[in-house]
Amino acid sequence: MSISQEEWRQVINYEGYYEISNLGNVRSVDRQVKYPHGGLMLRRGKPMKQNKNKYGYVDIKLGKLGVEKSHLVHRLVAMAFLDNQEDKPQVNHKNGIKWDNRLENLEWSTKSENRLHSYQELNAKNWLREVGSNKFYINDGKRNKWAIGHTVLPKGWNLGRVKKHEIRSAA
Repeated sequence: MSISQEEWRQVINYEGYYEISNLGNVRSVDRQVKYPHGGLMLRRGKPMKQNKNKYGYVDIKLGKLGVEKSHLVHRLVAMAFLDNQEDKPQVNHKNGIKWDNRLENLEWSTKSENRLHSYQELNAKNWLREVGSNKFYINDGKRNKWAIGHTVLPKGWNLGRVKKHEIRSAA
């Protein structure tokens, strides 16, 4: 078992304010802060507190020029360390653990690649099949149902509107 050496890089769009490591840690950097009355103060860098959001992903609040915004840590790690030549929009956790934001656990993916990985590699209990324009047929192992009007996400996420009178038993 090898222990990874922690490497730090600037957080994209927050250069000079925050750094992120290949292990998923975030810290602020030492910087000079101007007071409104004209004085300067050295603000020492420190590790930043991370929180799990309601979906199980780790996020962090970063501030710059008086504006604070929440960011997903796995996306910050991927943007800093992973090359995205194919311009894929999502970051996939290879082992399926949403709070494991180490670089070796992350990869850029499309929405369909991310979903397919969930079903094939992580043995998600749901499967879905597109059956028409904006209609999906889902099976969660207990029942089949039509989900209409929204993209269907893995179990525990918003499934959109479901026509309850069309719920059928699994065949």
